[in-house]
Amino acid sequence: IETTLLHVVLAQVAPRVAIVSTVLSVYGLIWLVGHAHAVRLAPLRVVAGTIVIERGLVARAAVPLADIAAIVAVDGKRRDALDLSLMGPNVMLELRAPAEVRRLLGRVRRTDRITLSVDDPDALRALAKIG
Repeated sequence: IETTLLHVVLAQVAPRVAIVSTVLSVYGLIWLVGHAHAVRLAPLRVVAGTIVIERGLVARAAVPLADIAAIVAVDGKRRDALDLSLMGPNVMLELRAPAEVRRLLGRVRRTDRITLSVDDPDALRALAKIG
């Protein structure tokens, strides 16, 4: 609705700007749909002793289960941890060695604490052999 209204208003003043604005809005919508699809296709999973975290086009990390020192329950975002949750974190992985997280546009960040949203934290603790 906003894009249509903005297009109509801009078309009266600057028709070329209206077209560019509409094209950019449509591109943004396509990008958001693509990101949502990528998140759906790549859930949090454990492969060959490694937790693979892929958050669509935004972040990717692989954390060996052996590097997890603790899995702590949390009830929201934390300043001291990198948030890779989808809807709000419920666990925090405390790592023995910093993990490399690849971000959008090739940026890389190293962190020793990652917050995630996990359906079954107890199953994750059992996989990581953390009591």
